[in-house]
Amino acid sequence: MKKRISLFAVILALVFTLSGCSSSSDANYDEDTMIEQADALISSFSQMSTEELDAFKASNCTTMIDAWEAGIEECGDYISHGDFTVEQSSDSIMLTTDAEYEDRDAEITIEFNEKSEMESFTAAAKYSTGEILQKA
Repeated sequence: MKKRISLFAVILALVFTLSGCSSSSDANYDEDTMIEQADALISSFSQMSTEELDAFKASNCTTMIDAWEAGIEECGDYISHGDFTVEQSSDSIMLTTDAEYEDRDAEITIEFNEKSEMESFTAAAKYSTGEILQKA
C-alpha cells in the first residue's frame, strides 16, 4: 500500500509541478507529456483501493478522486480506456478518451491550464437516448 501511495504521490507531484509553457494566447503545450500524465493518473486511480483513495482526499486531490469515484459508482469498475483526443485552445488543453467500465461506458476528460497544470478531471457516463428520455 505504501508503494502505491508513494507512486501516486510522485505522479501527482509531476502533474502539479509542470513548468508553465507560455503566458501568451498562443500557448505551446507538450501534448505527449500531458497524455502520459493522464494515462498514469487513470492507471493509478484504477489500481487503488477505496481506502487508498480516501487517504488521498486529504491531500488536495479531493475533486479528482470524487470524480473518479462517481464514475465507478455510476458505471461500475473501470476496465480500460482508448487513445486521447486533444483539443487545444489559447488558455487550456483538454484530453478526452472513451473509457470502458463494467456496467456502462463513459467519457473521461482531463483539462490542463495554460501553465500545463491539471485543472479538472471528469468521468461522464454515456446513456442511450431511451435512458435519457426515461429519466426525464
